[in-house]
Amino acid sequence: MQLASRTQVFQINRALLDPPLQAELMQTKDGRLFIKSCRARDRTGCVDVSVTSDAVPGLYDCTDEAQLRQQLAAQSLTSCKSRMNIRGVIREENGITKKYIVRVEKAPLIADVSLQAMRQCLGLSNISEDVVMPSGADRILHDGLVGLALRRDGSDPLNAFRVLLLVRGTEETDLDVIDEKNTVFKLISKNVSCLLSDSPTTVQLVAYSDLKKSLAYRLDRETALVLVSAVEHYVPVSDSSGADEKPGLIATVEHMQKLSKDEIESLHRSLTVEWKSVLTTDSETEISSGPKRVSASAGEYWTQEARKLRRLISEPTWPVVGNS
Repeated sequence: MQLASRTQVFQINRALLDPPLQAELMQTKDGRLFIKSCRARDRTGCVDVSVTSDAVPGLYDCTDEAQLRQQLAAQSLTSCKSRMNIRGVIREENGITKKYIVRVEKAPLIADVSLQAMRQCLGLSNISEDVVMPSGADRILHDGLVGLALRRDGSDPLNAFRVLLLVRGTEETDLDVIDEKNTVFKLISKNVSCLLSDSPTTVQLVAYSDLKKSLAYRLDRETALVLVSAVEHYVPVSDSSGADEKPGLIATVEHMQKLSKDEIESLHRSLTVEWKSVLTTDSETEISSGPKRVSASAGEYWTQEARKLRRLISEPTWPVVGNS
């Protein structure tokens, strides 16, 4: 692809992409892989991007184009539910700003992140709505009009498309059959401990699966990173002693990734930094010294050099004003 002189390279870490599953939407008229419109979301909001052929298979957790087309023919193609580091180019075409994703890679679970860098790098857009980010369960809200949302210090709630929870099971997961053919199951994990909450908080996880994939959603007493698509608050009935229980939270699970001991500690640190960069006020956690944050809506944001990002798994230390 011939790039114009105004083309700028950008990288966004830990973004969730929502690619189409229809063949006609993931290829050109002559059959080449290309997604014209794909929604990408991170902790700051969402944006529509185009995805070039080299990056398309990774969005479906496929190693190459051949595997993608095989799954597409078998009608078993599903999108990858893990967050990804994405690299691409932004350029002007006929007066319209276009963003092309040319490389994707699953974001590593073990990574050292900087709160200051995260506050400086707004990512895909100004922090607005439709975000995908980690949070403690104690900050999750549910509004009949807004839907899934997160509580922010000193600001209005932040509308969320998906929320990531770091959880640890405390008892065996229950499995119930919910159809007459015994092919669809509801998996319920009760009294699950949320490891990102400021205060001790438990949630109830609910997932739906066929028998073949049910093990992936059995939390039992393991620790996992869980992608939540919806929540429901409820007030339990009084127990046998007559004491009222505290309101609870039921979270619908879209994806669950079990974690090793080495991953848990590192992931806890990085996820905590990530949610604090958005949901807490600057006065609480941000280092007062340092470069001024630049909005992604300003042209200056996209022209700042990202020289530290030599690899797709690199963590950004930019924008850094006055450092070329």
